[in-house]
Formats: sequence, structure tokens, C-alpha cells
Amino acid sequence: MGDTERAAALRISRAITERLHGTDEVKTDINMLGAFPNTRKPRLVWLGFRHPQPHLLRIQKRVEEICVAQGLEAERTAFTPHLTIGRVKTSGGNNDLHGVLQSCSFNPISVTFGDVRVMQSTLTPAGAIHREIGRTELLFHS
Repeated sequence: MGDTERAAALRISRAITERLHGTDEVKTDINMLGAFPNTRKPRLVWLGFRHPQPHLLRIQKRVEEICVAQGLEAERTAFTPHLTIGRVKTSGGNNDLHGVLQSCSFNPISVTFGDVRVMQSTLTPAGAIHREIGRTELLFHS
């Protein structure tokens, strides 16, 4: 959501809970390594999904609709669901990192996402500090 006032973030969190009540959990496989904006000039390295599950994309769409209704701008870029595993602080030596990212492979990892969390991130010189300000549990199916 970017830089958002706490009161607005809390309203968004409550709206997410209302809108996603009764939504099933997301079961999928992590099967991809990537970087933003790309592997040649990475600023952020992530694990993600070669073919994101449609249910996950529907949840994201609902959350974005809630954010827009609260006055935030819709994303201009396509949604790429991911788990951040690292940030790149400098651009020196990225050719080596590009090669590592391109050659890395792993077996798919089965995961289940059982909730949607609204997090506050504070960037500091020592790294980001994350604090949960809202959580919506999704329905579990065995």
C-alpha cells in the first residue's frame, strides 16, 4: 500500500476481513526464483510461482479493490505474487548474482497460505522492521 496513514490501514484491514470472510486458504507450489526489476539489475530477490493459482489472484484483486475504495491508487504493474528473500543494496558485482539467479534450481515447495496480513514496514539502515496491524484467517480444508 505504500506510505499509508495508520487509520486508513486499519480501515483497510477491517474491510479485508469483511470481504474475505469465508474464503478458502490457498494451496500452491513455490517453484520459481526471480528478482525485481530483473535479474540483471536486482534490487529484491524473491521466490514465487511460475503459474499463480487463480484463487490467489482473486484474493489479490479483492484486496486491491478495497484499497482503491479507500483512496489508494491501483497498481500500475502486473501483480507478481512472491516471497521476498533478500534485498540488494549495491549494484557492484551483480553479474555474478545474475548468473547465480539464472542457474539456481530447486524442487517445488508445497505451501498453504492460511491468512492475509496487513503489515507495517519501517525501513531502517539495519533493514526493514515489520509489524502486523491486521490479520484475516482463511478457511482451512484438510
